[in-house]
Amino acid sequence: MDYMYFNNAGAGLMSEGTYKTLTDHMNLEMNVGAYKAATIKSDAVNNFYSLAANLLNAESKDEIAFIDSASRGWNLIIYGLDIKESDVIVTLSSEYGTNLLTIYDIVKRTHCGIKVIQCNSEGHFSLDDVEQALQSGGTILAVSHVAAQGSIVNPVVELGILAQKYGATYVVDGCQAVGQIKVDVQKINCCAYVTAGRKWLRGPRGTGILYVRRNAPIHTPQIDLASADLVFDEFGTVVDVKVRDDAKQFELWEKSTASLLGLANAIQEYLDYGIDVAAQEVCVKANYIRSFVVSNPNLVLVGSENSSTGVVGFYMKDPKQEKKVKELIEKENFIVSYVCDWDCPIFFPKNGVQYVFRISPHYYTSNDDIQAICNLIQRL
Repeated sequence: MDYMYFNNAGAGLMSEGTYKTLTDHMNLEMNVGAYKAATIKSDAVNNFYSLAANLLNAESKDEIAFIDSASRGWNLIIYGLDIKESDVIVTLSSEYGTNLLTIYDIVKRTHCGIKVIQCNSEGHFSLDDVEQALQSGGTILAVSHVAAQGSIVNPVVELGILAQKYGATYVVDGCQAVGQIKVDVQKINCCAYVTAGRKWLRGPRGTGILYVRRNAPIHTPQIDLASADLVFDEFGTVVDVKVRDDAKQFELWEKSTASLLGLANAIQEYLDYGIDVAAQEVCVKANYIRSFVVSNPNLVLVGSENSSTGVVGFYMKDPKQEKKVKELIEKENFIVSYVCDWDCPIFFPKNGVQYVFRISPHYYTSNDDIQAICNLIQRL
């Protein structure tokens, strides 16, 4: 059965090159064992950090850690901030559910303050509101670069300027940005930035990148032999624990070498394809789809009609038609995703729908498939 794939915001389709990188390393592990295989591929493993630094325009590869998901990276950041009762976290109402859960868990544990900046129906918010929140005591600014539920791209550079102005620690979730939008962490001026490998980068599931700027006030909440050493005195008594001072402090000893190498291959392919070329192609295809969404009076677009993100979200004006639409999409072999209220709990539509239908083309999505889904959207 031939499917038309439009769920790159969930997981991009791996290339043959990435798949071969994975399977070749697994075959090597099968023959010589996982540890020997990792030693053989040590140069390629080390190259991952250089590739990831290049991808994000980090100042140094020492600011890069390999992680197993963006959620893991976000949690490492938030729980590694040493948040106190006197702190105030500033975030947005359009934030992803996992991010909000982590933030509110920290609020519960530490009794710190929280200020949620309200976004309008298109996901826009006032920078003046953010500035007021920071000026009146906000110490941590935690936001997403691109929202998960629709065509919402947040002004992360402008937010970084405000964070610097008021001395706030600035952390960004780039899970839906990297691989479809050019990312420059130095220009964003954030203390930490996290992304997934499986989405727009087309890497293996269970991979991600964590950037932590050198000297950022974030320290790993977990350690093992990969990230720390015991310190002994001259009598052999343990007197201290010395933790690495680079981003690898956030890694653990056990990780999938095959997956890391697969992600490295996916990054290299993306860089070779061209960051700007990929961004332009994704943008054109997504905006074309959005034009069909807004022209259908039965649908409500989430976010802006013209946007730089490939995430296209909409919901039914009449909730009773939702089930029928879902069945039609699946019957005609389109693979899309369905965003639920727990995915964007504060920002979710209030008209009684259960889903935001999310369509996310990539640069490799054929024009025939783009036109096919637009024709379907016309009929909904």
